[in-house]
Amino acid sequence: YGVYKYMHGQAHETTDDAQVEKNMSPIIPRVGGFIAKVYVKDNDLVKKGDTLFTIESQDYQVRVDEALAALAAAQSSFDVSKADVSASSANVAISDATIQSNLG
Repeated sequence: YGVYKYMHGQAHETTDDAQVEKNMSPIIPRVGGFIAKVYVKDNDLVKKGDTLFTIESQDYQVRVDEALAALAAAQSSFDVSKADVSASSANVAISDATIQSNLG
């Protein structure tokens, strides 16, 4: 075994500190959060637009639900305000008619 190892070492270079040089690009997600699923493995070839991972969406879904509830409340308040304006306009018309009949 020792002779074979010596002969092999003469023909082949070995190292314990090997590094591969390659192009690396940073990954910067648009939102923060915990990674739910990873779609690639080490050394997989990827190209622009490939989905590498997904981020847990529960926190964001809660925010969306809260925003939708706030929107519904605001829409309801707006509808009530429109009804109040209509009622006030009707009261103004009645008051104008009353004034005109009293003057007339």
